Amino acid sequence: MSLIQSESTATVAFPRPHAVEIDPQEVLDSLSAHVAVLDATGTIVAVNRAWRTCFAHKVEGKPCVLDEGADRDHREAPSGAGLGVNYLEVCRNTRGREEPFAQAALRGLEAVLERRTPEFIFNYSCAWPVQQRRFVMSVTPTSSPRGGAIVAHYDLTDATEIPWPPVPSGRR
Repeated sequence: MSLIQSESTATVAFPRPHAVEIDPQEVLDSLSAHVAVLDATGTIVAVNRAWRTCFAHKVEGKPCVLDEGADRDHREAPSGAGLGVNYLEVCRNTRGREEPFAQAALRGLEAVLERRTPEFIFNYSCAWPVQQRRFVMSVTPTSSPRGGAIVAHYDLTDATEIPWPPVPSGRR
């Protein structure tokens, strides 16, 4: 399989005799995680729909759209929300009760961007107007020689915990 990319679309050539046109933004928007693509300096260069719906407002220092009822009426931030914002600076400048989490995230982001670690995973919780929410933040480097990273926040608030080791059915 090979990937040929232009500014607006990428063509994936499969070993079979056909090619598929893929819009990278459509791929990002299909992910349920809140995703931001960072360049080597930590600046946000692309985001997906889930990010625009929520985290972009927080990164820009405004209330999250969810705080304003977005999950009820599906409002979304502007398509460029968060673009050009330096994620590292946001973490550096976070104060208050979220500061320890932001500093831990900063260390992990820097380690991935500097290629000192192949991945950073961070569990955190944050207060929302309706309830406390739990997230996992995953940071992985891009394969670009120019550097950069993919940041994904997965909302685990409503996830069901499965006991480990699994309990055979009929025994409790």
